[in-house]
Amino acid sequence: MANSSSPANRPGWRVALDVGIPALMVVAGTVAFKAGSIWPDQAAFLFWTGVGVLVLSVLTQVMRAVRANRLIATTDTEINDLRLAMKNSIAPVARLLAEMPNLSPGAKRKHVLRVADKATSVTAYLLLRYIPKVRANVFALNEAGTVLVLESHGGDGDPPNSFDTSTEAGRIALAWTQTGGEPLVVADTATDTRPGISNDSRYRSFVAVVIRSGPYSYGMLTIDSPEPDAFTEGSTEVETAKVVAELLAVGYASL
Repeated sequence: MANSSSPANRPGWRVALDVGIPALMVVAGTVAFKAGSIWPDQAAFLFWTGVGVLVLSVLTQVMRAVRANRLIATTDTEINDLRLAMKNSIAPVARLLAEMPNLSPGAKRKHVLRVADKATSVTAYLLLRYIPKVRANVFALNEAGTVLVLESHGGDGDPPNSFDTSTEAGRIALAWTQTGGEPLVVADTATDTRPGISNDSRYRSFVAVVIRSGPYSYGMLTIDSPEPDAFTEGSTEVETAKVVAELLAVGYASL
């Protein structure tokens, strides 16, 4: 899918939505995982309200990205199909998240792995029609902040390795995750000269998004493909990665 139109050419209300929807997603996620401390007597109500608003924001953001892609013939039928696929795919993730508040700390840690597994499989399923051999991965930051441990893998190919301080790529990924860096989009690893980006034989293009809520980082979501130019700034695929990372943040912040 192609890039959306330039922000300089977009009307004010569209720019406001670009800022407002992600902000709403952050607030909804915060309300969901802190429901018990915000209003203990209505924790369940706040949780479901937060998750509901988050899911609606996810759908809205992805649908806006789909409509913004002008270099392909995106019909109303295709948009409706994707909307239905998103709703059907996100629902199981939301149900898993809804179970977390009542679990013990040890059970929550095991349960969040189920959330990660569902998120990677959902992401790979949604993007497979657009990106050949797509792979989605969730990495969790360990307590010491020295390793991004592979938690879940979905889609094509073997699972990737974890990131640690023994390599330049690992050190850069750890620092970027801990500081909550902006989403990273690499169109072609063979031509991108930024530090830490290697010409890996498994993939030629990828997007990486920090899993973060407020000032806390929990890991990163990566989606990659062996084909170059599978991901571009502002594309539907990148927006999908962002909103899935927001859902994952709700689960990891509940630990």
